[in-house]
Amino acid sequence: AVTSVPIGVPVANTRVYILDGQTSLQPIGVTGELWISGAGLARGYLNQPGLTEERFVASPFTNGERMYKTGDLGRWLAGGDIEFGGRKDDQVKIRGYRIELGEIEGVLQGYPGIDAAAVIVGRDSGGEKELIAYLAGKETVNLTDLRGHLNKTLPDYMLPGRYIQMESLPLTVNGKIDRKKLTDAGGWTLSTATEYMAPGNEKEQKIAKIWEEVLEKEKIGINDDYFELGGNSLKAMIIIKKMIDDMGVTLPMKILFSEKTIGNIVRMLDHIGNGSDSDSTNDLPFTNVKGPASLLTDASYNQLNYFSKWKIGNDVVVVSYRYRNLDAGAFSEAVYELIRRHEILRTVFVNIDGTIMQKILPVEPGMKVAVNPIPVTGAELNRILVRENNRVIDLYAFPLFFVKVFALEKEEYCILISLHHSITDGYSSGILQQELKQLYSEFHGKIPSALKPLPFQYKDFSKWQREFVESPEGIRHRDYWEKRLKGFNREIKMPSLMDGKRDIPAASFKATWIIEGSFYKEIDRFIKKNSLTRPVVLMTALTLFENRWNGSRDVTFSATVSGRNSRYYGEMDVTGLIGFFANALFIRNVIDVDKTILDYLHQVRDNFIDDLNYDAYPFVKLLSHLPDITPDILGCTGFFNYHNYDYYKASEYKIDAKDREGYLEKLEPMKRAFGLTVSEYGDFLKLGLQWNPRLFQDENDKIKESFFGILKQVVQDAHLTIKQINGKVGSLV
Repeated sequence: AVTSVPIGVPVANTRVYILDGQTSLQPIGVTGELWISGAGLARGYLNQPGLTEERFVASPFTNGERMYKTGDLGRWLAGGDIEFGGRKDDQVKIRGYRIELGEIEGVLQGYPGIDAAAVIVGRDSGGEKELIAYLAGKETVNLTDLRGHLNKTLPDYMLPGRYIQMESLPLTVNGKIDRKKLTDAGGWTLSTATEYMAPGNEKEQKIAKIWEEVLEKEKIGINDDYFELGGNSLKAMIIIKKMIDDMGVTLPMKILFSEKTIGNIVRMLDHIGNGSDSDSTNDLPFTNVKGPASLLTDASYNQLNYFSKWKIGNDVVVVSYRYRNLDAGAFSEAVYELIRRHEILRTVFVNIDGTIMQKILPVEPGMKVAVNPIPVTGAELNRILVRENNRVIDLYAFPLFFVKVFALEKEEYCILISLHHSITDGYSSGILQQELKQLYSEFHGKIPSALKPLPFQYKDFSKWQREFVESPEGIRHRDYWEKRLKGFNREIKMPSLMDGKRDIPAASFKATWIIEGSFYKEIDRFIKKNSLTRPVVLMTALTLFENRWNGSRDVTFSATVSGRNSRYYGEMDVTGLIGFFANALFIRNVIDVDKTILDYLHQVRDNFIDDLNYDAYPFVKLLSHLPDITPDILGCTGFFNYHNYDYYKASEYKIDAKDREGYLEKLEPMKRAFGLTVSEYGDFLKLGLQWNPRLFQDENDKIKESFFGILKQVVQDAHLTIKQINGKVGSLV
């Protein structure tokens, strides 16, 4: 597909409007649907009054005029021209990814032997949406070669799940492809790109079943590539946990990433014996960790972060949801049921003789939220959001979360929920959103709740964590980190404030921008080809960015992991709980400038995999064991947060011109030197690079461009050595 097709300006006496789904005008640079009005507008469709009424409507912009809904997409360019963006009905959304069918068809039609192609959305045997490609050609297409051709241009989520070939595609009387008749037009189904080989022995069958569940694919064969199937490090951790639970087998993540197919993995597991880490035991002593029903219980080490001298991370998490025609009574009952269901939402902290503990309060009618919507404008709501992010919450008083309801235009309401980070994390926000929506729907419809009771609560995790750090496995975790981080603080450069920089205000700056389109697809192809993941690519770029900033070749920064799928949990399932389970790791890499970028990427990947095997040891507890470490070190290190939550991918995030161009914000002071936060949506990444201007000498635009330039070099020049790219991205010592 052509990425940019300017079609000029409206002709005389004709007006073109580019509107969103609510027929509101789109700003310059933002895609919308083209509507036409003016002197040359037709009366309607001949003998088709229904279609005429649908497409020809009264103009909200000029009294007495009508507008025509074209079905075409476009956007205004800065110079006044319109850029054509394809047909609206050619865009679909599958598993959170927005896909233009015409782009896939264009790549298919560029393959030798294919005379015509059409792609539609169908259903697989499990009822899930999938892409189906219909191909016209005289000779049978080799699907293995065709998939290789598509892989060079399209990301994995745009690859059709089925391919059907026929001699010719059905056409309408106007000579266009008749998509409605494709499914009944016959043809023959082409075999899959990788010849399917069914699992043979019991071990292969069990692993295939786990892969199909986690990767949401059907009929996975023993020769199918893990990365081709959409695998990543998070899904790998879930697979490893399920293999322990269902098979009693521990699969090292390195074997999963290196062997990549079920057949190879089973052969490797059989070769090493019992399928466990070479330096690990199979003992999982925490098979029943449910704590007593007492109201007073130990705080988790994660929570103690906010009572320590370290205090890593933000104090408050703010989430917002939109509702239409809000039923205030049903919403109040839904929040009350959430409080009853999740003990952590009625938890406060108490200090008993210097020991911080959790106190779980009983459910009381006074905990119900009074819903009194406050009318606000969009600008006012934005200012309120800023204030909520800086809210100070008393950890010793109920509640530790607050709900506000704001009334916007057209019966739309914004729900703001502010929670102290000690009772929530990013993963929890998705649970909160899903359960609140379901409970609200059930109370509004006066139907019984379908939510299953929670078998565990956050206090059970706290009890497990206390036992884990004292267990043989916990001690092994601690020993790993002490060895891994030995002397790292001596390698961190502690720059003093530059002369002439002392008058810089105590604030931080954050550059935000979107990676989409061709570069997003280029990253996707690159990681699939080289058995990498997006977090590893961005983490590598961040280490090189830090190297450029302070000249260090021994680079350490913190990274956040979800803490939801530890293989050491035993029967404890925390995936449905709201709470603070996320943990931080110090990620350390030594840069050898004579290595190629690709070799260094694999080094970062392998180190990260090793670290993930020991991610259950609480960060705050570890810091107490590391010698000569003080909170001052945080001011000279960075952080890396990668958010790939399912509720992000399912959200309807609208990219606007501001996102595409990137924008700079001045924020509150930060405790760290810099940090990168990445949010993964359906078909794009949102990056936020934040830095402390007291420690950077460059201009703000140069800092952002420096990181982006390094990221491009990592993807596009991976065959070069780090030393060779010095001149392209700046001085890497």
